[in-house]
Amino acid sequence: MIILKSASITCLNTDAVVNAANEQLMEGGGVCGYIFAAAGPSELQAACDKLAPCKTGSAVITPAFGMKNNKYIIHAVGPIWKGGKAREAVKLYSAYQKSLELARENGCRSIGFPLLSAGIFGVPLDVAWRKALQACLGFCCDHEMEIVFAVPDQEIREMGERILQEQMLGYPKYMEKILGEGKQTDKFEDVPAKPDALPVTEMIAQYGERLSPHDLSTLTLLETIRTMNQTMTRDELDTQLRNLQEPLLKALQSDDEN
Repeated sequence: MIILKSASITCLNTDAVVNAANEQLMEGGGVCGYIFAAAGPSELQAACDKLAPCKTGSAVITPAFGMKNNKYIIHAVGPIWKGGKAREAVKLYSAYQKSLELARENGCRSIGFPLLSAGIFGVPLDVAWRKALQACLGFCCDHEMEIVFAVPDQEIREMGERILQEQMLGYPKYMEKILGEGKQTDKFEDVPAKPDALPVTEMIAQYGERLSPHDLSTLTLLETIRTMNQTMTRDELDTQLRNLQEPLLKALQSDDEN
């Protein structure tokens, strides 16, 4: 399961957290600085010195030391953006992949990531999200792991949520997992529908020509899932649907008023 949270990386309660590291594994600024400060700079630096250098696209693991909510810190080295001509996307994907494999090999059931290389390393947000989510979706198809992205900035998190909705449609094994592999349930029976939501079918009929193909397909998918009584509760599905539907509807209705 992939979750995007409005939180600091040092506040996550996951087995492992990922540090946005440099090749020398030295204490730096941003996410790296926060993690070193939380773990205890001296202890963490001493552990990193024994493992350095770490190549771009790779990762190493240390204890979490003073970060009591975590067992491990995984130090992943993402690429510095050079215009997309230095295999940055491949190296970024690899950094996530190596981090996930290290977590699995060390018995972790959950892992927390920042959005690697999207800060001072300069990778464009769209590229950073797509490579991150591709690596995580592919991993989740074959392994059980809760993957949490700590994204304090709301706009960046919402961008990631949109890309996740888009990309997960291309990973049917992941969809089967989050929907309980199509098993029927009676969880919906005692949960009333929320009366203030415009029915999706009506929304599509009224605004379908003005919805993007991605928004239209995602709305249709979520509504189909909800009506098929899958294993998610009505509240869970309503929440997912409304999170997507409400901003779209607000924008469309605003256009009508103008």
